[in-house]
Amino acid sequence: CGPYGDGMSAEQTWDRRIGAWASSRSRFSLPSALTVGALQIGGQILAAHGQHGGPGQRPLDVLAFGLLAVGPAALIVRRQGPRIVLVLVMTATVLYYLLGYPNGPAFLSLIVALFTTVMGGHRLFAWITAVVGLVAYAGAAPVVGLTSQTSPIDYLGVTAWLLVVLIGSEASRVRRDGWVVADNSRREEGRRRATEERLQIARDLHDELAHNISLINVR
Repeated sequence: CGPYGDGMSAEQTWDRRIGAWASSRSRFSLPSALTVGALQIGGQILAAHGQHGGPGQRPLDVLAFGLLAVGPAALIVRRQGPRIVLVLVMTATVLYYLLGYPNGPAFLSLIVALFTTVMGGHRLFAWITAVVGLVAYAGAAPVVGLTSQTSPIDYLGVTAWLLVVLIGSEASRVRRDGWVVADNSRREEGRRRATEERLQIARDLHDELAHNISLINVR
């Protein structure tokens, strides 16, 4: 046995704990949503103060705070309906930036929604939603007069940011699936060894009984 008492290494023990945490689909939805909401809204307030209201930039108002709160509120039920939550969060995030509010961490809930959707197995939907959101923003920006504030470099930055989030989510999903496969393999190996041990005990018992019966017959 290893130092953890069941023959598993530290990495295997950690993998099992992470897999057990991931299987609890809604245990931490509310606390994590509240945390994301506090970081997103608080960070956006600080970012707005730091920008001092640039040219053509709208100050934070009731609508802005409403859009900032939609994402974290939707994250509460992200395990039950990841695709619907992703659409709501993407819509709120795109609208926030299209309305010309200050730049900042208004996208934190979108990161969580994309990650949850990919981890939930809806990989294609997550990629399509990201592309649609990016195209919608790029197409609507000239209509609402944001072309003067947004350069091609900004679009490339947003595209790169979305790719990092999606690729990171895919990597996490692959590793989680690897944890599940490895855990199932360990369990199957344990069952196989237990069966072999029982068969060996049965054979030994059978041989011992046969030997004793032969001795009795001889006597």
